[in-house]
Amino acid sequence: MPFFASFAYFAALRETGLPF
Repeated sequence: MPFFASFAYFAALRETGLPF
């Protein structure tokens, strides 16, 4: 699931505090 993978990826970036 590309969509789910992308969602999890961006969610991880948000948790790390990156400006995404």
